[in-house]
This record gives sequence, C-alpha cells and structure tokens, in this order.
Amino acid sequence: GGGGGWKNRSVPLCVALRTSARPPATVLSTVMATHQNRRSQSAFFVGGVTRHASAHNTVGSWDNHRGLSSWSQDIQQKPQDDYTNIPPGILAKLGTNLHLQPNHPLNLCKHSIQNYFGSVRERRINENGIEVTNPSTTISPTTPTTSTTPTTQQQPPLFTFVDDISPVVTPKQCFDDLLIREDHVSRLPENTYYVNRNLLLRPHTSAHQMELLCSGLRAFLCTGEVFRRDTIDKTHSPVFHQMEAVRVFSAPELNGRVSRTDGLQDPEAVALVEKNMKYHLESLVRSVFGQNLEIRWIDAYFPFTLPSFEMEIMFNGEWLEVLGCGVVHHDLMKQANLAQDTAWAFGIGLERMAMLLFNIPDIRLFWTKDKRFLKQFSSSQKPGAQPAKFKPFSKYPICKKDIAFWLPSDNTFHAHKFFEVIRDVAGDLVEEVTMVDSYKDAATGRESQCYRIAYQSMERSLTNE
Repeated sequence: GGGGGWKNRSVPLCVALRTSARPPATVLSTVMATHQNRRSQSAFFVGGVTRHASAHNTVGSWDNHRGLSSWSQDIQQKPQDDYTNIPPGILAKLGTNLHLQPNHPLNLCKHSIQNYFGSVRERRINENGIEVTNPSTTISPTTPTTSTTPTTQQQPPLFTFVDDISPVVTPKQCFDDLLIREDHVSRLPENTYYVNRNLLLRPHTSAHQMELLCSGLRAFLCTGEVFRRDTIDKTHSPVFHQMEAVRVFSAPELNGRVSRTDGLQDPEAVALVEKNMKYHLESLVRSVFGQNLEIRWIDAYFPFTLPSFEMEIMFNGEWLEVLGCGVVHHDLMKQANLAQDTAWAFGIGLERMAMLLFNIPDIRLFWTKDKRFLKQFSSSQKPGAQPAKFKPFSKYPICKKDIAFWLPSDNTFHAHKFFEVIRDVAGDLVEEVTMVDSYKDAATGRESQCYRIAYQSMERSLTNE
C-alpha cells in the first residue's frame, strides 16, 4: 500500500535539507509536475457492485462483498478531468476491507457494535425512549449477543448489516442527498478523492443513507472504507473505516403516537427518538469500555441531522470524542418519502474505537500484514474475554528529513496535495509530516515552507544513507 518502496521512486522528495524555509534549488512545481505525469497513466478502480439480500444471516446482512480481486474485474477507463486526483497508493488499498478480516481489531470492533444492535428486537418505545419489552422476549436490548438466529420466543431482529457496498458514489449521493451546501469545503478536490467531476470515493458512509432508506430498510448498520485527503500523523489515514447506523420509527412505535398529516415534524416524536438514540449509544459504549465509563453529550452541527450531538468519553484522564449522531433532518426524511416517520442516525470511526480499546498507538498498524500484530487479538473473540492490549513488537528508531521549497506563484498550493505526493512516494514509511518553518522574501514577495518528514518503519531500521 501507499505506492510501494520509496527508495526506487524517481521523484527525489526525501532529500535532507537544512532546517529552514529558505529553499535551495528545489521548486515544488517541478516535483508536483513529475508526480502528476506519472500518476496520470494509472487506472481507476470503479464500483459496479450489485447488491443482493443474504440468505445465510437472519440478522439481515447485505452480503455483496467484492474485494480487491473482484473489483479489479470491473475496472473501466473512466474519463479524467480537472477533478481527477486519485493516486496509485489509494487505489492499492481500495477494496482491502480490513473490517471483514477475522481477528483484525477493526473486525472485532465492528462485531461488537453489530452484536449489540443485533439484540435490539422490540419496535415500540415508551415515554422514556426505551423499548417496551415483550414478556416472551429473552434478550435485553443492553445485552450484546453473538447469536443471529432467533428462537420462537424472540422477536425478529430489526437491524440489517450492510458490510460492503461500492465506495464509488456520485456527488449527489455524497453531498446533495445529505443537504451539504454547494460551497462546503468537503466538496473541494483538496479534501476529497475524485474519479472525475461525476464520481468520487466516499468520504463517509453517510453517502449511502438515502439509498438504503429508499430501498425500504428501516434499521441498518452500514460499514465500509472511506477516503479523505488529510494530514499525515499517527491518528490520520487517507483510508479508514466508518460505521453508519440509522433507525426509523413510525408514529405508533413512539409510545403510541398518531401520525401527523400536515407533513411537519412532530417535536415530541423528535424528543422520544433522541432519548432512544442516547440510551442505546450510552449502553453500547459502556458495554465496550466498561459500565463505569463517564459520558457527556456536546451539541454539534451536521447538515443532515437536527438536533445533532457528539459523544465524548472520559478516557485516561481526558475527554475524547468518539462519535457523532442526531435525529435525521426532516427534509431528508421527506426526500425518502418518510415524512410521517422520525429517525436517528450515528456515525463512528472504527480506527478511533480500536485505538482506544486495544491501546494501538499508530493508525498505520492496522494495515500491517505482520502476524505479530494480528495474533495479539485472536483471544478477544472468546466469550467474556477482556480486550487484548497491544504489545509493541518493534522499536525501530525514527529517521527525520527536512524538505523546503518555494510555493507556486499562482496560489494553487495546498498542503494536502503535498502530503499526497509524500504518501505516493514513501507510503506507510512516513509516520508524520509537520511544517517547521515558513519564509517570505521581502524583495520578491515569494513564499517558501519547510516540512519535517518523520520516517519510522514497523519492520526494519531506516538510515540516512
């Protein structure tokens, strides 16, 4: 992943320069042009996945898994334009689907969430936002279970699991359907990977929310790879994994309310749905991190939910945000022909959850194929087992290099573009990139920047030679 070995690449990015933004004969435009010429010859992985219902999982898994090898059969030479910006390093990871690999920490986190919501079987909730339990039901909503086959005493499961759906979406799916305004920064090619102006790699699993609602699903968990142009450090990766959840309530399911016929949203229904959402999310994270976990809710803003919240947990003495959620915006519900219903939704990053749960210090570790990493988590799948804590298996030193360059005079430079070049050349050998100096020449007005690139391999020592 990440473009392969950096030593064999033709672009001399990793040259040791003095720690100053006053650059020698290094001009960024030359490096970027060389990189762009090489990249323009690469093909694109494009979706083309046909969804179908799974018959083997009664919880409702939507089994349309087509990994890297299957997707490669669907490669088409899509037209490129001024938005095309997907490098080979991202294409190499497309369809890897770490969340489907047994014993992988992301797979374990995914299953812990699916097991919890797989045990939610009652449709009606009371005035406190809690499910009304049928006396014949043998499973409590707060008791996770690995069983996916209901007995005659159990209600049928509510949630459908969508584990792999094509990551190639349209701007309409990704932005318009979610009420994201035209001038939002997330639409810019500097922040999102575009196949072309009409297709992109989803930056969030919310891109499938409208599609799944319109398919008739009223409760689902959608998990998959998401892609964002971002900074380079131990907690950020251009490819990571998200889980999106939505649950829709009819008016009678909300403590026996009557459906409105005027097309407006019922404030009391919103309050009940909010209570149910917070109840389940608090129960979920406490089932994962411990029953004594301290939780707080922060008011937030998301275009597609109203009201919106972020959940923070007290972890190792500090508050950490773990997920975003809210009541699905009424305009979105109307688009899905669900104006008389009310729904909640949440999204959670599996890497963040796994790093906290298993004490994994570096997000690059999730992509390693080293057996010393994966074998540490096999015991976590045993019933009643405590989460395994990651034990470092390599302590190779960090090797730092500085690079300085003049910025283009046309103001087209964006740090994310520079980070993309680094990722494509050096791959996962780069642990962190930080700007350490900037300089503006008083006489000419030209600007330059100096970045420090920290290399650290998980498998071998790196040297300055």
